[in-house]
Amino acid sequence: MTSRSSLVGLPRCGGAVLLAIVATLASPPALAASGLSSSALAVGSFLDADGFVTNQNQDGPGSVVSGVTVSARTSCVARVDGEVGCTAVLPLPTDHWYQNGAYPVFAAADAVTTFGTNHLRTWSHGYHEIQATSYAGIARSEWTEEITYLGPPGLVTFVMRLTASWNDGGRFSAYGGVPHYDPDAGTQLDGQIYHNCPGGIGDDGSCVLFLDGAQAILLPGNDPQHMSGSVDQFVTFSAMFASNPFDPEDPNWTPYMVRDFVVGLMAESSLTEGAEVDAFHTMSLQQILIPAGATVTFGSGTAYNVSVVPEPGSWAMTAAGLALVAVALRRRRRG
Repeated sequence: MTSRSSLVGLPRCGGAVLLAIVATLASPPALAASGLSSSALAVGSFLDADGFVTNQNQDGPGSVVSGVTVSARTSCVARVDGEVGCTAVLPLPTDHWYQNGAYPVFAAADAVTTFGTNHLRTWSHGYHEIQATSYAGIARSEWTEEITYLGPPGLVTFVMRLTASWNDGGRFSAYGGVPHYDPDAGTQLDGQIYHNCPGGIGDDGSCVLFLDGAQAILLPGNDPQHMSGSVDQFVTFSAMFASNPFDPEDPNWTPYMVRDFVVGLMAESSLTEGAEVDAFHTMSLQQILIPAGATVTFGSGTAYNVSVVPEPGSWAMTAAGLALVAVALRRRRRG
């Protein structure tokens, strides 16, 4: 099965003008089976009085590239090419991660991906003396694991530790599950998406777009609009697996179910005029839970921490055993 994930971040700084650029970054070529992908894009736009872009700087791979690490940096942008867009002395630090030493950076993005981990950094600054520019740093990290499953129907759950911090309206989404294609509804996701978008997941530009079918969970910030905040918690991404039922008419039938499981992060830092948005997001896999009686193998060959979830009857027996131990301990103390 081929992964067709498509997560689109919509920066509020350039509106529809930036949407096509971001869509290019966030709608990558399909990944076949297990694989890694990282994207980074830094954009600066000069807007006229009517909000139309007259000039634009951008840096970074416009589509996903296979590999571990990608970075993007862009400088200040002028009204037209060749015109000075910003002064030589800028109120920006020179020793931060997003500076490169060659020119003043106004938007930056980094993405690092390995099997089991996602790391993003995004930054943008709204300063411009002409007050007609917008900047956005956008990044995405995604890994896809081909799972071969044999066993009873049940959930395969990826337990991830998510740490994130953002300010001034930086937005992010963490997603995971099994992608599939529906001829009527397009690409769907059997899974979950965690986000900090007060407007929810939708096509109104409030935050991000994502595959239909995913369960959306809001992660609260420090204020009603979630303009700033931080999280450090476990999140779970789950999808149903089961052995293939016997098909006597299929000469190539096997009992093994083979499905792709995708895990990803996307973030964007973008605001107009006078705001500095600095955001950091990381996910790391803690363990994979599978049903009792199931076996799994992974296309990448990565040695994950896989644990079996006891059946309900086993949980009941364990609880009863613990209760008996507690009673025995109490009796021993009394004696």
